[in-house]
Amino acid sequence: MSDESTASRIEQLVAEEHELRAREQADSSDTAALDEDRERLRAVEVELDRCWDLLRQRRALRGVGGDPDDAQARDAETRRAVPAVALLSVGHRAHMARARK
Repeated sequence: MSDESTASRIEQLVAEEHELRAREQADSSDTAALDEDRERLRAVEVELDRCWDLLRQRRALRGVGGDPDDAQARDAETRRAVPAVALLSVGHRAHMARARK
């Protein structure tokens, strides 16, 4: 996924997140609709985190002269377990691999 397509997906998800938050207020008396919106909101938040993570990985790789296409989207569980500072290691590994050549 390119930076542009990832950024476009982020924009779509942000728009959906805003819509869901607005609907959440309107659905406050309808518990079934409110539960559905909250469940979808959680899924949107996870997908947003994954997209931002992928975009950061791509930028880190590019920043050290690596191939941004080597970045990989993490699954939802890995995404939560990997601290943001670990993203720096993606670029560091690419840099070290080039230095060994």
